[in-house]
Amino acid sequence: MRLLAALFVCVLTVGIQVGASFLDLEAISPVTSIDAPEYDSILFINDAFTGLPPELAPIEAAIVEYQMLNQSLSSGMVVPFLTHPDKTLILGLTGSLKKDYADSRLIHDAAAKAAKTLKSLSLRKPNLIVGEFKTNLGQDRHPWAQGIWPQITAILGAFHEIYVPLEVREAHPEVYPRIDKFGVYNAKTDVIKFAKAIEEGAYIHRDLCASDQERMTPPRIEEYIKEHFQQVDGLTFTSEKINKTAYPMIDAVNRVVEGVPEYEGRVVKMTYTPADANGVTETHYLIGKGVTYDSGGLSIKVNNGMRWMRKDTCGATSIVGLMRTLQMLRPPHLQVHGRLGFVRNGVGSEAYAVDEIIPSRAGVRSRIGSTDAEGRNVMVDLLAEAVEEAVKPEVKAPHLFTIATLTGHVGSSFGHLPAVLDNGPARSGKTAQKIRDAGALVADVAQVSSLRREDYENCYPITEYEDLQQRNTHPGTVFYRGHQYPAAWMIMSSKLDRYGNDNEEMKIPYTHLDISSAAGVKRPDETATATPIPMLITNYVLPKLMTPEKP
Repeated sequence: MRLLAALFVCVLTVGIQVGASFLDLEAISPVTSIDAPEYDSILFINDAFTGLPPELAPIEAAIVEYQMLNQSLSSGMVVPFLTHPDKTLILGLTGSLKKDYADSRLIHDAAAKAAKTLKSLSLRKPNLIVGEFKTNLGQDRHPWAQGIWPQITAILGAFHEIYVPLEVREAHPEVYPRIDKFGVYNAKTDVIKFAKAIEEGAYIHRDLCASDQERMTPPRIEEYIKEHFQQVDGLTFTSEKINKTAYPMIDAVNRVVEGVPEYEGRVVKMTYTPADANGVTETHYLIGKGVTYDSGGLSIKVNNGMRWMRKDTCGATSIVGLMRTLQMLRPPHLQVHGRLGFVRNGVGSEAYAVDEIIPSRAGVRSRIGSTDAEGRNVMVDLLAEAVEEAVKPEVKAPHLFTIATLTGHVGSSFGHLPAVLDNGPARSGKTAQKIRDAGALVADVAQVSSLRREDYENCYPITEYEDLQQRNTHPGTVFYRGHQYPAAWMIMSSKLDRYGNDNEEMKIPYTHLDISSAAGVKRPDETATATPIPMLITNYVLPKLMTPEKP
């Protein structure tokens, strides 16, 4: 017998020291000298190792001397630095930045490889030095290789490798933290501030989305969020079991585990509000898919298709991490609401099935075409709720987002890049392009996609019984605009389509991010990425907080 959902609400708003859970991030600090004796190694990230500025002459001399023995240099290579207090020089070689395909991931990956070597040598006090990138000089300079961006990107790359997974920290606490000090040579205050905030959000996201599905069931995710966000200024947090009246689509996915305490779903709501709420000029609603394990349901995954399906929570967990980043940076202009559905898509006698007709919160009835398309079900009720809130007159400039590891099609289309696509009002503001360009600055690279008429038509009803089809049931469904049409279905099923460009009174921008192939977590040695935290923070927050350059 299924139990009725019980409500648990916890609102916590008192201040604590942020960062206390992640000691290695607290170790990041600026350094003014390459000779600082308190460090045990140098991570040198650059495109070339000759023609360096005078202050880096000792590094160039060590490399030139080493090349007399070994002409081949590569990222992660160790060069003896016997004349220097640190003794060890680890290279992070980007290669030429003039290549047609060059992007900021060259810096990120070079730093990650250098940090991997650091880790293998058990060195704990690196000084990160990011060069000037000679191949980026001249007329065609890349923005991502100028100003504060190379240092931020290099820090993010290094800490992607330094991160210690939660389950490893719990099983072997002696291995954490991996570093005691992390210097960044000639780093500006903004660099340290921004990098710490982005990476702490990434740490929380990785803890939640990369741990196995038993460690991070919906109730245990709730516990983790309560532990890490309790008594935090600027954030409110509520959590409840699935209310089948308020969230009928989420309930359909959850009902197979309703009454099973270990796996029952949760709706988590988090809100960031600046100290002066009157200064808010933008309001964002971030809707996240948090499927803690995806068996496919009765449309069961076969041929080892369930492997790595713990990653299906990464959309929602990235929003949890982003909320931490917001709390640390405190943007004064922005209010952000996170609306997250954490459920397990299981198999059992109570599982929802193909051909059911289920209403959304907005009352739109959809025929289920696949129970393995559960992610859009989990988000659509929360999207409909966000629409209800966004139309209120007191809400300033609302923009709605869905973030999910939604489709395999996005990987078939764009490899390991996420897709970003807009509805009409968001496209008018070039939102997807702006997010893409911001992500390009910090190695969080995205591909802009488009919603077309075909995506909407694909969801139209095929009988008089239903209002919409939840999933394309035509042959070749995996290939037929597979990452685009789910957004069209969510737009129509939530009644967001009423607020498109043809509404003269109110238009609501909406942007969908499919991060399925970009989330990582699909190999035993693959650390979860931070996507899309860096691109969203770089687009919406950092420009408002940057310290102006001195003339």
